[in-house]
Amino acid sequence: PAERADIHRQICELSPSPRPLSNELSQAVHNFSTLMRTPTDPLTLRIAGWQLLLSTAHASAHRARSRATVLDGLSHYLERNLADKIKMDDVARHFGLSRRSLFFYCNERYGISPLQLLTLARINAAKKMLLSPKKKTLIEIALDCGFCSASHFSSTFRRYTGTVPKNWRA
Repeated sequence: PAERADIHRQICELSPSPRPLSNELSQAVHNFSTLMRTPTDPLTLRIAGWQLLLSTAHASAHRARSRATVLDGLSHYLERNLADKIKMDDVARHFGLSRRSLFFYCNERYGISPLQLLTLARINAAKKMLLSPKKKTLIEIALDCGFCSASHFSSTFRRYTGTVPKNWRA
């Protein structure tokens, strides 16, 4: 029982998938390891090995689907909450991930950190606002896009686009 709990804990740490899937995989690992320690006929051992293999494949496929779902949701979440003060710990918690997993997944798909992804989303929103027929002031755009000041907005905008917001609007 203690060994099974340890196996289950390790599987849960490796997978952001729901607990029932982790339970299924840890049960298959436990069954197989128990059979390996007792005299068992080869057919039973082979069946347990296949169960373990299928459970592992199922868990892996589910993890891949979950990762894609999280990343698609992440982009939408960031776009919907641009004006808010967003902390990556809160974002990770929202998606049921550790901060480390969030950074890993984001870097794997986009090649940048979640914070950089948020900044890009803010810059893209600002670009649209700057070109919009509604002429908002730079401070209004900065605050609407989640920047704390016009100067922070301008310097970040310049770093990402190579020009200042005033020139982008012209």
